[in-house]
Amino acid sequence: MARRTVLPFLVLFTLAPAAIAEPTVPTLTQGTVKDGVQGSEVGPEGAEWAVPGGPRVRAEAGAVLRLHPTPQPLLLGPGAKVAGYTLIVRSGKVEVTAPRKARSAVVVVAPRKHGAIVRHGVFRIAAHDAATALANVEGETSLSIQEGPYRPLSAGQVFVATAAHQGSRKLAVSPSAVQGPRLLLSATARARFAGLSWEAVPGAAGYRAELVDEATGRVVAHAEGAETSLASGFEPQSVGRYRLRVWTRDPSGIPNSQPLETPLRIVGVEAPAGGYRDPAGVYRLGLDQRLILRGAEGLEMSFGKGGWISASKSLVMSRDERRTVLLRLPGASDHVSLQMAPHSVRSVIEISPRNAVWPRDRIEIRIRLEDPTGQPVPEFVKANPRVRLNTQTLRVPFARDGKWLRGVIAPKRGGGPWVLRVDVEDGSRQSLGYDFVEIASRPSGTSDQTEVTPRAIVRRTTASRR
Repeated sequence: MARRTVLPFLVLFTLAPAAIAEPTVPTLTQGTVKDGVQGSEVGPEGAEWAVPGGPRVRAEAGAVLRLHPTPQPLLLGPGAKVAGYTLIVRSGKVEVTAPRKARSAVVVVAPRKHGAIVRHGVFRIAAHDAATALANVEGETSLSIQEGPYRPLSAGQVFVATAAHQGSRKLAVSPSAVQGPRLLLSATARARFAGLSWEAVPGAAGYRAELVDEATGRVVAHAEGAETSLASGFEPQSVGRYRLRVWTRDPSGIPNSQPLETPLRIVGVEAPAGGYRDPAGVYRLGLDQRLILRGAEGLEMSFGKGGWISASKSLVMSRDERRTVLLRLPGASDHVSLQMAPHSVRSVIEISPRNAVWPRDRIEIRIRLEDPTGQPVPEFVKANPRVRLNTQTLRVPFARDGKWLRGVIAPKRGGGPWVLRVDVEDGSRQSLGYDFVEIASRPSGTSDQTEVTPRAIVRRTTASRR
């Protein structure tokens, strides 16, 4: 003979058929389930159902349950006529939530002949072979023990039943605060929240940390365990606003009522063309170039004096000196620092001979780049030379010769003297330096073989024009 599920005793009044709305079926809105003899087994991503009238049922991976499609009429007080949808939980962790003005209730049937009626608020159940725990996290829930009468279960209380013992206790409280880097700067538009920690909570068996994307409200990462830190952290996330939620788990596995919530932020730091971040983490920019801060809205910044102001969307390199900018979450005691400094790559220009005479001498130009700070020159910084003779721009073909660029200018005839100027810029038209020589014309009455003065090569490391 098939065994029927018997709901615990409750004073119910049968409503007239006309007073009950047409029954609707709870709908699976997220996740997957696999139907079996004992019920539906929840897939690896968990599952969620929308119950007619407002409640929702969420189940963690591996939970086995059955949510009946047909409601039963309930009268939970004078005039409180609602439809009750039966949820049978065989095993696993399940949560029922219902808004205060929900038009229906959820009748929970748990192992060991226990049950609950969830009118509104948050109710959680954890059922496994060793124990069954039912918790009124917040709101209005009634509890039935071993098919006994329903009595209110206070908010923040959990009832635990094992083979040897049963009783109620308070849910564990939340941690008090989070320590660690809550604001991250990223030159790659992605960063990893790691090193966050909190103090241990007495009576807690473990913790669940969730990373929530504030733009979508979605939990994008989570971690569980007995540790009070996220040493390895979550997987890298993109620029934006986030919120860390830390739940304290009761020894039965049920999380506490309200998690500790802390805002987190990732700010993208974008250097302009020609600017770059050196190996020491300093952003190198040319004069009047701007460093873009993406996602800095709502933050506070300081330049080391004058207090804190609202963060701007960009920072300009307006002076030829190092600059430190501090950023923090509003009102926070901790901050992160951002270092800016002038573009330090300079050109080394050799023009030989320095005492050239035309049409006797051809002129050789050699150019290479160096960083006086001792840092290697970034590969993307290229030397773009421009050669002018008096006011005329010359087309000089330069070829790579090891670390040098080498170009040759054939001698010219005509009236002199001439001024030959070499300007070197990077790809963003930032000056990397310049040099020049004066070229004399051959005195009248002398031949091309006349030696005027010895030739010499002069190396000059030039500073950028300011």
